[in-house]
Amino acid sequence: MIPKQPIKEALRRVTAPGRATPGAIIVGTQRSGTTSLFGYLLAHPKITPSTKKEVHYFDLNFVRGLNWYREHFPLRMELAYRRKISIEASPYYIFHPRALRRIKLVLPRAKIIVLLRNPTERAISHYFHEVRKGREGLPMLDAFAQEEDRLEGELKRLQADETYQSLAHQHFSYKSRGVYADQIERCFELFGRENVHIIHSEVMFRSPQSVLDDVFGFLGLPPFSPEVLVRRGRPGGYAKQDVPGEAHQSLRDFFAPHNQRLYQLLGMDFGW
Repeated sequence: MIPKQPIKEALRRVTAPGRATPGAIIVGTQRSGTTSLFGYLLAHPKITPSTKKEVHYFDLNFVRGLNWYREHFPLRMELAYRRKISIEASPYYIFHPRALRRIKLVLPRAKIIVLLRNPTERAISHYFHEVRKGREGLPMLDAFAQEEDRLEGELKRLQADETYQSLAHQHFSYKSRGVYADQIERCFELFGRENVHIIHSEVMFRSPQSVLDDVFGFLGLPPFSPEVLVRRGRPGGYAKQDVPGEAHQSLRDFFAPHNQRLYQLLGMDFGW
């Protein structure tokens, strides 16, 4: 007997040309609550997800072609009949130098959602995530200090070669990913401010329903209150004693001017 999963995958490949593309994409940022938000949004009766949260088409799998991407979404007729939209969430999109332009090329009317977490806390969470995954062997302060050397030349290689993938750029970009102003400017330039929705992650952690109300309005969907709003995602906790005392201050100093640029760009102060 043929297992059901290969049959489903084969069916998706055959029907790919008739499948939808997402109406909205959560493009980042990593370690900022994208998994929680994705889970919250799926509770809405008018939202259907991709087959997995992180499809990684526009950053890591673009050479596979659009039909490969469509395999991860429902049939267009099904969405149209039920008046639903589909979404995906790949938080490397906002940081990858090619991904946002690819989204604009393929999905020019897509709604873009971005979560922004205190970049100091985001960088520390990112570090422990890489340690848990077995990719990071350096002590925290060394990893932060060596980031520039590890990433040297990687951005140019990614920009020059359509097929190039950089493990360093994806996994060791602890501070670089927190320079939000550059990434948000790129979103605004490509999609227009009206099509980019910014979420303050700390506000979502404290008051998820208020954030969801705004997101549903941005997506043109009716209000909805999920019965349960539990923060989701991979285990991300760490003990305070695991963080060197000088890490917070050095990161705050690094991010201070970048945060000010972000506040000026958005016209709001996140208090970081």
